[in-house]
Amino acid sequence: MFNVVCACLLIDENRSRFLQADGVDLMIILVSQHKYIRAPAFRCLSFALNQSPDNCTRFVERAGLKPLFAAFMQKIKLTSKRLRKGPRTEIEDDEHVMTIICSLIRSLSGLPRQRLMAKFRESGFEKIDRLIELHRAYATRIDQAAARLNEQARADDDDDETTAGADPDLLLSTRMEEGLATLQMADLTLGAIIQEGDPEMKERIRVQLRQYGMTTGDIKRVLEEFVELTADTISAEA
Repeated sequence: MFNVVCACLLIDENRSRFLQADGVDLMIILVSQHKYIRAPAFRCLSFALNQSPDNCTRFVERAGLKPLFAAFMQKIKLTSKRLRKGPRTEIEDDEHVMTIICSLIRSLSGLPRQRLMAKFRESGFEKIDRLIELHRAYATRIDQAAARLNEQARADDDDDETTAGADPDLLLSTRMEEGLATLQMADLTLGAIIQEGDPEMKERIRVQLRQYGMTTGDIKRVLEEFVELTADTISAEA
């Protein structure tokens, strides 16, 4: 059922109908009160809020930020232990949560946006720390997978001295499977905080990055690749 709803929400008009039918309100109730369907409900929200300022505003007005950031901070689990299927489940759960956060960042304005950004100041900037944690975890995961793939490609073609590594399309597909979208969305969120946040929020990002031997340049490189991939996709669809 949830897969059907998500497919319907790919159409702009259906996202408006979803709002009119109190679908956003229902999904917030489900993620707050029903742990066994929390993951598919979050997935529906990730589709419903995409490019929909009205749905994003309703989400904030109906107290959706509380369960969203509880899931973001892993204080509640999207998928119960009984239904988990290894590391892939965690990657998908992180992606759904980050998709919602990025949709809110892109679409909200006024007081709802202020409420969203204020979340990153709460509890000693713990949500900024979590974004840095996601950056580190997924950047490492993706780099390791890419290194294995390139090494395998060179081993398979050890007689060809011109082989530089894996096929670019296969490499991109593998990186996507390992969570490239989540890395990009975490860094898009960090970028928004750097752009709009107060000096203390910006300094927290810099301090956390320095602690792990990184700089804002690492975030910039991820965002530059995101822009490049997005431009390539738009050109291919034109």
